[in-house]
Amino acid sequence: MQPPVVLDWYLGYLHRWLLDLGVPEWDDILLTEDVVWDAQSRRIVQLGELHTADDYRGRFTDLATRGWPWINLHALGLLNGRLILSIELPAYEPTGASPTSVNISGPSNWVKEHGYSLDGLVDSGPAESG
Repeated sequence: MQPPVVLDWYLGYLHRWLLDLGVPEWDDILLTEDVVWDAQSRRIVQLGELHTADDYRGRFTDLATRGWPWINLHALGLLNGRLILSIELPAYEPTGASPTSVNISGPSNWVKEHGYSLDGLVDSGPAESG
C-alpha cells in the first residue's frame, strides 16, 4: 500500500501526536523549506519564506511524488501562536524512489524546555507568503 501524498493527512496525524506530546494548541500552521540554525545560541537565525497549508498543498504533493526517498516534516515549535513546520529534503536530487517516506519529527528538547515556543528563539522575523 502506498503512503499518502496528501498534506492534510500528515497535518492531521501531526496534530494528534503533538497534542499528545503536550504541545499547546496553535492558531495556524506555516511551512518553510529553509531554516538556518545557530548551534551555539540554539536559535533559528533565519526562517525562509513561510507558506500557509492551503498554499503549500500542491508543492507537498509534488515533493511526495517526485521520487525522493524521504521527506522530513519537522515541527519546529510555536511562533506567535502558529505552528512552524520545516520541510527537509535530501541533499541530492530525487532518485526515482517510490514510494517516498514522509518522516515526522517534533520539536527539539530545548524548544520543549521553552514551552514549545520559538518566541525569543528566532533571531530574525520570518517572511510570509500567500
